[in-house]
Amino acid sequence: MEKVNVDFKRHFQDFEEWFLTKRSDINSHYATDDCINDELLRTTYSEMTNHLKILGECSYSLDIREQEAGKKHVLNSSLYRYIQESPYYWQIIKKPRGYAGDAEMMNIIYRHEYEGKTPFSKLFHKASASVEACQAVRNRRRFLTEEINKVQVGNILSFAAGPAQEILDLKEHDTLTPGRRYLAIDHDISTLRDASVNKSDNLNYALGNAFQLMKGEYRIFTPRKRFYASCDPTKDMKGLRKFLVHFKYKVDTLKNRKFSLVYSAGLFDYIKTFPEDTKGTTALTKNLFNLVEPGGELIIGNFSPTIPIGTRWMMEYVCDWQLIYRGKEELMNFTKSINKGQVDSVEVTSEPTGINLFLKVKKRS
Repeated sequence: MEKVNVDFKRHFQDFEEWFLTKRSDINSHYATDDCINDELLRTTYSEMTNHLKILGECSYSLDIREQEAGKKHVLNSSLYRYIQESPYYWQIIKKPRGYAGDAEMMNIIYRHEYEGKTPFSKLFHKASASVEACQAVRNRRRFLTEEINKVQVGNILSFAAGPAQEILDLKEHDTLTPGRRYLAIDHDISTLRDASVNKSDNLNYALGNAFQLMKGEYRIFTPRKRFYASCDPTKDMKGLRKFLVHFKYKVDTLKNRKFSLVYSAGLFDYIKTFPEDTKGTTALTKNLFNLVEPGGELIIGNFSPTIPIGTRWMMEYVCDWQLIYRGKEELMNFTKSINKGQVDSVEVTSEPTGINLFLKVKKRS
């Protein structure tokens, strides 16, 4: 077994001792939530991010074997056990839907409130949801709302939509106009069940898979109302169950549909790029662009390497949340298999923190 790097062990012990002492002090001295105030939050946030910055700088200077030994050390720590008292970390670590960035995780980041059963868990939850990366996610929501609002009339597709909160924001503020029709596609049946309460004449939800779309398979599936509770696409599309698919789902195709705006904000962080144009990010970008009507636009989001190193450390070492971070040129490279004669313009922009980048590809009219 690889020995834990001495410097890493020391820095982690400092962080763990700070965390456990803070937890004990807050929970012992404050029986109610009266302890929670902006000043205490600022102090906790500052101390937390300082520790994480040191840990990140140390950890990513190590070789791969030492990094793996460090991750195992974290998983066996008291910090790992007690940090899950904060709903923020419980959701990411436990992954109740099988993956880290599920719809509820996004909603936790969007709510950005004090949540938990004890004063300290509430405080640490709020501090963690206050990091720049979480602010970038909240900024992304606003960015997408602004982009949607540029479309006065037309069809809009959100692929890997999650809670599709940016669309619901428009609906809530009475700007979800009759001239816009929305389709939100996600792979997670639980997300669709949660979102089904928001279904309306101009907002619909369906199941779709990114890996199938990469292969040029444009089929989408909408669970029929009476089967919503029993649908399980991970099983329904296999073996003998395939014969019941049309009975349980309304099966449609995107093949012949065109959209004024197609966007995917939180998917490409998990998709690899390959030399072959028929795989990964390149294939997915091309096939999403095929759905854009002339004069329309495709927007793809991806986290950049500018994410603070301490936040990245917490995501990877504590939460086992792995993203693929990419810069401007790498996002531009997503378009390499698109017919250049179809492209009016290509640019990469960002939200205010600079952490979340957006590739914008406009189709020629």
